[in-house]
Amino acid sequence: MEQQNIKVCVGSTLTGILFVNGRPKAIFARVVSEAPLYLETDEQSLGELTFPRSILLLWHEGDQLMKGEGSAMSLVVQDGISTIEVRDVTWHDLERRKFPRFNVSVPCMMRAVQEVRGEVIINVIPGTTEDLSLGGTWVSTEAALESGTLVEFQACVAPGEYVRMLGVVAHYDNERQGFGLAFLDYVGPSKRALHDMLLRAS
Repeated sequence: MEQQNIKVCVGSTLTGILFVNGRPKAIFARVVSEAPLYLETDEQSLGELTFPRSILLLWHEGDQLMKGEGSAMSLVVQDGISTIEVRDVTWHDLERRKFPRFNVSVPCMMRAVQEVRGEVIINVIPGTTEDLSLGGTWVSTEAALESGTLVEFQACVAPGEYVRMLGVVAHYDNERQGFGLAFLDYVGPSKRALHDMLLRAS
């Protein structure tokens, strides 16, 4: 995936993803310093984590959706506000389609993570894949999700075999009743399992 040069400004909002015991933890944060990059969040549970650790960042502005990969180096908690120092971030454009797509219809379940009036809300959403690839999929569903929404995705690719991915909604289409989902990260051997299924479907 081609690296992009972007500059996030003080006051911008980002979604950070930290993996805790194999599960993604979403953090809704504000940029308080550009260089070095410092993020500020109201999240109260980060003091239990150890640093440094890897972090994924999502930045969404207009039609542009970017994924950043970096290192969360340190955490300072003061007056209920957590400040995270992030270094060595590389950015990639999630809208760039690098993978061949296949017309594969598979039932899937998703956990959508959203921030509503300062509260993190998780909704479980059923759907069906179309136009599936290693980089993402179109999901047909009656649920309407905004661009930038973080999603935990699960689908059955063979009898007794499931894939789990972390993704983000790239765009929603009301007329098609669904959304484009870009995969951010794979859980366990999911990437190999999905690759093998797509080979069978080709």
